[in-house]
Parts: sequence; C-alpha cells; structure tokens
Amino acid sequence: MSCPVRALDEFDVFMDAANRRIAMSMMIDSARSQGDTQFVLITPQDMSVRPDADITILRLQPPRRGMASG
Repeated sequence: MSCPVRALDEFDVFMDAANRRIAMSMMIDSARSQGDTQFVLITPQDMSVRPDADITILRLQPPRRGMASG
C-alpha cells in the first residue's frame, strides 16, 4: 500500500531561480502522473507556479517580528 500523501519541506532553499523552475515543473509533472496521491510542497521561496484545477497555492502571512511576548 502506498502513502496517499507526500510532502517536501524547503526542498528549494539552495536552488537558484532557474533550477527552482525546472524542479517545480518536474515535480508537478510527476504529481500529475500519480493521480491518487496528494503532494504538499512547503517553501519560503516564490514558487512561480500558477494555480490550476489540480494545483492549490496557500500563502501564509510573514511572521511579525519585534513584538514583545507575554
């Protein structure tokens, strides 16, 4: 039995923009060929991917820095 969810965290941190674009294209093509698996890709970088019928992009707000805690 294969896992229905696959996740990658910060896979592109050390890539330049050209390699990031190539890697994202390859991962999207691979994910589309595996229609029964959901892929979650987490990155602090700009993904340069457009939403599509099978692609959802969620962007979090940047953290607020310098706020006193407590």
